[in-house]
Amino acid sequence: MQNKWPNNSKYINGSTEFFNKKFNNLTIISSIYKKPYGNSKQMSFVDAKCDCGNITPCRISQLISNQKLSCGCIRNK
Repeated sequence: MQNKWPNNSKYINGSTEFFNKKFNNLTIISSIYKKPYGNSKQMSFVDAKCDCGNITPCRISQLISNQKLSCGCIRNK
């Protein structure tokens, strides 16, 4: 089985390596972008469309580790 994750932990700004990939209820609809997050310097984000139709920004690390399953709609059910 082919590994679908990149070998390194640094995601390239502007990369489309995750575009149209589905993680649980979220489908990636943007290229990777970096932005400040909490106390860390910058984190890698993508925009994702949830199965319910909402669009939400997501940290890539949360998608890969299954920490983010949806835009929050699952929690509200």
